[in-house]
Amino acid sequence: MTSPRLTARAILVDPRPLDLGAGLDCSAPSAQSLLRAQPGPLTEIEATLSRDGQEYSVGRGADVLGHPLLPLVWLAHTLHEHGSSLRAGQTVLTGSFCAAVPLRAGSHIRADYGAYGALDIECV
Repeated sequence: MTSPRLTARAILVDPRPLDLGAGLDCSAPSAQSLLRAQPGPLTEIEATLSRDGQEYSVGRGADVLGHPLLPLVWLAHTLHEHGSSLRAGQTVLTGSFCAAVPLRAGSHIRADYGAYGALDIECV
């Protein structure tokens, strides 16, 4: 059996059914891919979203229900109550550290996770 691995991710939110305009958020760690740095306490991991060099949103792992793994615990219990379960190898996104930044054509978006790396996106 392999141990779960964690990653910080940026998620492109597709709000077309709600017609809210596309946005990008910083999701909490999930049990799939490897972090690029030794993890500290998950509640202390910080994510910063910037658009065109201006800070838009900042959040920490503690902003996800107090701890970014609590949504995973809730999901496992809820699935069990409905006769289902999580499967080995599944990717589970547990929530966002910070608010979504609206995307605009021509904008530069940066999701910065400090020691864990950063993601730069050019909107076209």
